[in-house]
Amino acid sequence: VNLGFNYAHLGLYSLSCNMLEQALDLSAKIGARRLNAFARYNFALTHWREGDFNLATRMVAGAHQELAGIGDAFGVAAGMSYQALIQESTGDIDTAFNKFSTARERFKELGIHAYANDALAGLIRCLLKQGNQDSAREHGGQLWNYLSTNGSGGMEFPMLAYQSCAEVFNQRGEPVLARECIAAGYHTLMEQSERISDPAWQQSFLENVPEHRKLVAMWNQIAGEE
Repeated sequence: VNLGFNYAHLGLYSLSCNMLEQALDLSAKIGARRLNAFARYNFALTHWREGDFNLATRMVAGAHQELAGIGDAFGVAAGMSYQALIQESTGDIDTAFNKFSTARERFKELGIHAYANDALAGLIRCLLKQGNQDSAREHGGQLWNYLSTNGSGGMEFPMLAYQSCAEVFNQRGEPVLARECIAAGYHTLMEQSERISDPAWQQSFLENVPEHRKLVAMWNQIAGEE
């Protein structure tokens, strides 16, 4: 399950699917319901990053129902966050907003603040798409303060968080702050990539993960303007 998750975050989707197929089979054989559900979550994230939103939706829904049935509070919060990501990608912004909001509160109740801020980044993007720039700016300030103070350690989608802050500051006419967000995100991404010893995996990490590819493009744009 964890190998599948890590391969997906490296952009190695074929390896991720291979590991997760084995995880689904083995966890089903031994009756490990929680592990099986998290394997489906990780499979859904892989499909989401590859753009297969229908399959991702189905896999998250089944896993979420399973984890709710066994009373796994973290699993339920994570499922809401993943559902929100997929719904945001399909354009169901109002539903995504509600899911991000609920997930954020659940993570805060559990004391998992890094994941709560992943959900906050999603809220910001939804608010921008809903045209609520004032609220987006308020939440963006909160998220940027968190990132500036604590860094992005422990977050599941840190580059999306940096991008979300940059987008709200750009739309509010604060280019200096936006550049700071992009620079911080880019340097964090580069630090992570430098820890990957395999050149092909490093390239996959930078090019095959959509938010990583986008952040590099944002950095190149501001670097070209200087």
